[in-house]
Amino acid sequence: MADFDVISFKTPVVRAVPMTYFEAYKSGEPTIYYKDFSINEFIGEKVASIRNIRSAHYFPIYFGGKISRFFPQNTYNKYRVGSYDFKKSDVEYRKIFQLPFCFEKDSFQMLLDFCSDDKNRNDFINENLEMVALDIFMGQIDRGANVLYEFYPNGELHLSPLFDYSMSMYNDVDYSTYGYTSDFFRLLELEDYEKLLIQYPQIEDMLRCYEGVSLVSLIEEMCHERKFNLRHIDMDHYKRFDESTHKRLEKILR
Repeated sequence: MADFDVISFKTPVVRAVPMTYFEAYKSGEPTIYYKDFSINEFIGEKVASIRNIRSAHYFPIYFGGKISRFFPQNTYNKYRVGSYDFKKSDVEYRKIFQLPFCFEKDSFQMLLDFCSDDKNRNDFINENLEMVALDIFMGQIDRGANVLYEFYPNGELHLSPLFDYSMSMYNDVDYSTYGYTSDFFRLLELEDYEKLLIQYPQIEDMLRCYEGVSLVSLIEEMCHERKFNLRHIDMDHYKRFDESTHKRLEKILR
């Protein structure tokens, strides 16, 4: 069963024209970036809203033809996940490999030197920690180089809205290894989390916030909001992941 089977005839769908392998066009609208359909993108955006983390806004897009009630196979592979370009014209955006010190041991500290003042420095640290906490809860395995850094004209530095949640919430990944990697944080063993909690104690509250989150209830709420067909989602899969990620959080925060 394909992920896009969750789309019902009540689901708001944006019809667009593909321009390149990742860009689509809709008249009068900003550039649409699209990728293969994954329900995890919508779940990730919903999880981000729990702590008001900035996130790309995702929506289903459809490339051409009519939606057929009786011949759904005719629509095969025409659905994608889309998001409008969130980049601001006066802000410079860079990925990790576009930073001259990206391979240095203290690259995160070097990046912090670009912050305009102490408040901006603390804000930027917390933005990164919020991302790490969310990724740990979702079992994200593909965060490295999948985030942008925003350099504002006034000298401030911020993390861009998060995007790309598709490679997360797998049940066949051995989460007992506690492996997580972002551009600046590499956590391989339980001891690495202990060191992180000592260096950045504020991440404890961020992680504890997810202890009381029911992923199943969150998915049901998201499907209601988006008018998705809940019966086409493998909820047993997400129930199993929900149990494993909460056990993982419990060990990290013990």
